[in-house]
Amino acid sequence: MRNRSSKWTAACLCLGAVVAAGLAQEANPNPSVAGRVTNSATGKPILHAHVTLYALNGGARQVYGALSDADGKFSIARLPPGQYSFSASAAGFQAPIINPQARTDRLILRPGDRKDDLDLTLTPFGAISGRVLDAEGRPVQGVGIAVLGSDGLREGDMSDPDGQYRLGSLPPDKYRLRASPRALNLPPEIRSDGTAEVHYVTTYYPASLTAESAATLDVQPGAERTGMDIRLLRNPIVVVRGRVSGAPAGVPYIGLAVNKVEPRRAPDTGRGAWGVGHRVNPDGSFEIWGLDPGRYIFTAQSNGAGWQSPPVEITVADRDIGGVVLGVVSQFDVSGQILADDDRARIPQTPPNASLGQSPQISLRARTGGAMAHSVVGADGSFHLTKVQPGQYSVHLTWGAYVKSMRLGSTDIVGADLDLRTGSGGAALAITASSAFARISGVVRNANGPAANVRVALVPEEDQDFADVQTARSDGAYTFTRVAPGAYKLMALDTGAFSPVATPNQQDYADIAETVEVHAGDRITRDLRQHASGPR
Repeated sequence: MRNRSSKWTAACLCLGAVVAAGLAQEANPNPSVAGRVTNSATGKPILHAHVTLYALNGGARQVYGALSDADGKFSIARLPPGQYSFSASAAGFQAPIINPQARTDRLILRPGDRKDDLDLTLTPFGAISGRVLDAEGRPVQGVGIAVLGSDGLREGDMSDPDGQYRLGSLPPDKYRLRASPRALNLPPEIRSDGTAEVHYVTTYYPASLTAESAATLDVQPGAERTGMDIRLLRNPIVVVRGRVSGAPAGVPYIGLAVNKVEPRRAPDTGRGAWGVGHRVNPDGSFEIWGLDPGRYIFTAQSNGAGWQSPPVEITVADRDIGGVVLGVVSQFDVSGQILADDDRARIPQTPPNASLGQSPQISLRARTGGAMAHSVVGADGSFHLTKVQPGQYSVHLTWGAYVKSMRLGSTDIVGADLDLRTGSGGAALAITASSAFARISGVVRNANGPAANVRVALVPEEDQDFADVQTARSDGAYTFTRVAPGAYKLMALDTGAFSPVATPNQQDYADIAETVEVHAGDRITRDLRQHASGPR
């Protein structure tokens, strides 16, 4: 009897525990997430990886986080139900690659969910190291080192007294390595000891003046390319001479901005384009010494008085350049009206309290020099662009339309290219907008068949700083919609990163890039091939 009573009591206690656990779960329906963070190159766990979840439920964007333990494991409990994006980071590792089309970084958690398989992999950075040497093989100190990869130019180390350098924290990629001695832009030294000044210039590994002819270095995850010595090249100290004209009497100081045409910078590298200010003499003349070989944009501008020259491109080699003329023009306004060529191109109606981003706009993008101008477009198609700088522009609209043609005063223009190098002359700009976009689609293939998740770039030949980059689907298919008429380069890029890319290094893909001529309303099918291991 006593035995039976004990068993009955134990059974009741057990049942009570189960009921209590169930009630506790109902009382605490908050989801939880757990998983493991590992090294993609070795498969080993990563200690102290920082895992974060960002709530996407509207309102304040709350962040939840955790650190991984020695086994790479992490857990985040008591989460409100809803949608989240997630990421992970750790010292010495690249963040997980996200496909923006597939949104592989999203997670939906419902009440009571226990997601225990959020396993993340991080890719270890690589490195490049070596020495900077002069023509005689001696080490050179104080030379800036940078690399040009598929996402742009990354500034890095500076050579030490032994010429040594090391670039770490490099995402796996193919790179071109560059050494840039400090430029003084001074005339040659006057020497009486029989020696001559040696002018070393920016040099790409192993000994090239241009990125196009430089060797590429393949950096693998967690690996270091050692012994990458750069022998600096010499070049004569040349001078560029010219004159600034057109500024009326009384205009304050006119200066000269000289910007080297460089590869774009990698995202979030915190550096802008190379540029130097130079003095213009009172009579308008100028001379600039010691520029490295390459392409430069020269612009003359007043100090706050609104006078500026259109950008002029100068190519520096090994000989002096003279006769450069920069004619300054006062900044000006451009007003006009946009007319729709079809119903879909009409200016959209916007709410009375719409934000600037929600309002239809027109923008001018400079072909060189980086200048831009913007204006909101009224319901009647009117616009007014203020303080426009002289230059050559492409005209863009922010709604479902492109610029089919224009008329500036009495001049008819086909397409979206607008020449304002001498100003607008006060003439009105009439624009015809069209919605007859073209569409380009196809399949990316490699040696194994359709290539999944490959980036595809569509680059306008006349506006190469504004590439459209998309990611092919898992079956290799890609589609570009809303393609305005014009000439384009179409190419399948490397696998790997899905981060936004302004313009790919086209020399890497010259042998696989497709030239596409697009007309209004075209439906173009073009299959692409991809390099077996990304760019050369």
